[in-house]
Amino acid sequence: MTYEKTQQKKIKIPALKITALIVFCVGVSILISGVHTFHLALNSRNWPETSGTVTQSELRNRLAGTSEGEKTISTYTIAYEYTVRGNKYTGSTVAFGKLISPEAAVGKYRPGKNITVFYDAKRPSKSVLEPGSNMGNYLGLLFGIVIMGLSFLIKKNSPPLVSRAGI
Repeated sequence: MTYEKTQQKKIKIPALKITALIVFCVGVSILISGVHTFHLALNSRNWPETSGTVTQSELRNRLAGTSEGEKTISTYTIAYEYTVRGNKYTGSTVAFGKLISPEAAVGKYRPGKNITVFYDAKRPSKSVLEPGSNMGNYLGLLFGIVIMGLSFLIKKNSPPLVSRAGI
């Protein structure tokens, strides 16, 4: 094996291990975010409630290019106001991790509609309209675990590092 080929191997092999590390870090961050959201969702079931009003309900559509052509992607923004102990707050969280279609959210929460808002008694600025956990919370946790598992497969299937003694 020539010196040039040995040098190429040294560059390619560590790259797989670095890729595995990056994928692992992404998986960990997704899992941490999922655990945080799941924790909020579970706690929100016991949060006190107050009345509020929807101030904004907006559906946005944009075209995105895919391998199958252009596809319309919809997103939404819901904003609401509520009062706790004489202090006015604004919120925008409909649910923690819930998979809700943008059309359904905008249809359900129209501007001016009176709503029930659930808020964290310790931090009243943290609020949600639909408390509790749902399938989206479990999918977030599962996705983080799968991504972390993928990193182990990448690392396991990468060849061992080349010894410097062979140069």
